[in-house]
Amino acid sequence: MKPKKIDAFLGIQVSINLHAKRMKKLLFSEN
Repeated sequence: MKPKKIDAFLGIQVSINLHAKRMKKLLFSEN
């Protein structure tokens, strides 16, 4: 794999993790 592809993949993983944390906060705040 090329470094650029790895960086893009890691960036996607980070964005997904951040989004998941936001969704969890929203769910917990609603309950």
